[in-house]
Amino acid sequence: MGRVQRAVDGLVIVLITTKNPQILLITCSALSDFLSLCQCVTSNIDENVLELSKKNMQLMNADKLMHYVAGDAIAFCEQEKLAHDFIVLDAEGPKTGLEPDLLDKAIYYPMLKAATVDLAEDGTVLFHNILLNNYLADSYFEHKIRDNFKQFEKLLMFIESHFSTWSHYCSTEGVGIARYKRVSS
Repeated sequence: MGRVQRAVDGLVIVLITTKNPQILLITCSALSDFLSLCQCVTSNIDENVLELSKKNMQLMNADKLMHYVAGDAIAFCEQEKLAHDFIVLDAEGPKTGLEPDLLDKAIYYPMLKAATVDLAEDGTVLFHNILLNNYLADSYFEHKIRDNFKQFEKLLMFIESHFSTWSHYCSTEGVGIARYKRVSS
């Protein structure tokens, strides 16, 4: 309840969605009762996906409440220094390249690291596409989970050392939620 009450004072939500504009719509739908009281920012490196996000928000008459950032989410978080309370992370880097931390789902680690600098104490992060358990004992999921653990190695260590709670929920794609704790330097 405290988080909802804080929204009246200006909850700041950062949505890092470099892949799926529907996550933006779902998140904002869930927050629709007090969305007008929040400051919402979404970042997407693909301007076409960002445009689709705008169209989705227009369907809710909420497009004017959102600040849209076309560009690199890591650079945005490092440069803007926007204090925020809630992060939705649903990103995907390129499949190939020179920097392993920026590939595919491994990009979650540098994005989260950049975004937590200005995350409020007890801030919350929602992770999409973070499948880590194979409750169905399915070979497709087994391969995907093995790959995810490789990609999320740095992310999971960062979560363990910088977040007070971490829960993962099994679905066809996996969802995680974590509560931030400020770590003394």
